[in-house]
Amino acid sequence: TTASLIETDYAKIDAAQLNLLHAGIEDDFVKKLRKPIFCEPEQIDFHSFSVRFGGSLDEKRFRDWFTYFVSFYRKKIFRIKGLLIFENSPVYNVVQAVGGTFTIAEGAMINPFETPENVLVFIGK
Repeated sequence: TTASLIETDYAKIDAAQLNLLHAGIEDDFVKKLRKPIFCEPEQIDFHSFSVRFGGSLDEKRFRDWFTYFVSFYRKKIFRIKGLLIFENSPVYNVVQAVGGTFTIAEGAMINPFETPENVLVFIGK
């Protein structure tokens, strides 16, 4: 079956139409809006640190290790971002990880007049 189309005006949906789709959807949504979750600044227990190092990495060895690392620490490390230099690559590689998964994409060209540096930033608890 095909879902029915609900036309809206700037995301304003008539409550009657919502109740037709799911009897309690509006009530559930309203309850969540009434009880938002807030984190007080003194209760936040996030930490971050960065690792910087020179040289270049073997891409396959890094991917194998990083796959294990982000999976193993997925509940303690919320986010990892960085720029890495792989052997025989003229570009920085952009690393992003969250929730036990990661991506690596080609980034900017390495400037031959600067000393290239690998950087990884970790955010977690």
